[in-house]
Amino acid sequence: MNQDSQDLRIFRIFFNQALPGILKILKSCESWFRQKRKENI
Repeated sequence: MNQDSQDLRIFRIFFNQALPGILKILKSCESWFRQKRKENI
């Protein structure tokens, strides 16, 4: 039981650290695609 809660805590910390980075990458990809669309039009 204790091991499970420790794993959960590590996972939550990792998720909190990784999620902002993932969102940043998605936003930069989105802006890049928009820029490409503007160039094509």
